[in-house]
Amino acid sequence: MFNKKLKNIILLFLIFTFLIFLFIILKDNKKKNLLTVNNNINKIKVEPKIIETIENLGQPIIKELKIIYPNLTDEQINSYNKIATGKTMVPCKGIESENSCILSVAYITKFYSFCGEIEDKKSKIICSNNIINDIFTTENEKCQLLEPYLDKVQCLTLIFQAYNQPDDCINIKNKEAQEMCENIIYYQFAIEQKNKKICENIKDIFLKNYCEKEIFLSKDTDGDGLSDYKELEIYKTNHLDFDTDNDGYSDYAEILSGYNPKGPGLLSL
Repeated sequence: MFNKKLKNIILLFLIFTFLIFLFIILKDNKKKNLLTVNNNINKIKVEPKIIETIENLGQPIIKELKIIYPNLTDEQINSYNKIATGKTMVPCKGIESENSCILSVAYITKFYSFCGEIEDKKSKIICSNNIINDIFTTENEKCQLLEPYLDKVQCLTLIFQAYNQPDDCINIKNKEAQEMCENIIYYQFAIEQKNKKICENIKDIFLKNYCEKEIFLSKDTDGDGLSDYKELEIYKTNHLDFDTDNDGYSDYAEILSGYNPKGPGLLSL
């Protein structure tokens, strides 16, 4: 009888202990849930501000666009702005207002490479001018970090791909960009014509020296297939004479066959 009563007391104690433990757990979970809900509410309150900021990011550019191209309608600007969000000008191709579409998308995205897709030379230069005025400093810094120097030159050449003559650079408002534009064009002229004198028009001393070096290394005055540099510095042949030893074979042909271009016998360096 006594043992049965003791068992009942122990059982009640265990049940009571379990209920207290369960109550503590439920209370703690409720507190955690409330904190989670509060955090979610705070996030919900902040989210509209973030969305509003993202939506307004393009507004200053669109206002600038209206100033630069005043003939654009609001409908066109909205349409071009939507195209620009995709960072492509493909939807502009073939439409009636193709040029104005590419001009606008290029300006909104600041992708100067898009300007190269415009067929009209004047519009192409206007497109590049408006973008380069804004982005040149940043893009130039990126180019200057590249090695070897040829990569720097190629990087800068891409920026000014819309320009074919030094006079095309005149309306670039950023003076540093304008000067570099002219330098790059003179460099291209000099390399194409293998004319060292054209390099003298380049104001950037590093590019000027590089221009002269490139021409020296590639110029072939006598047209025998060997550059002046190789003839003067390596083979010690006459860079002004197609056939240094006058044996009827060009210097390049003899070297290619393993013969001495300066006289009889085999080639010896």
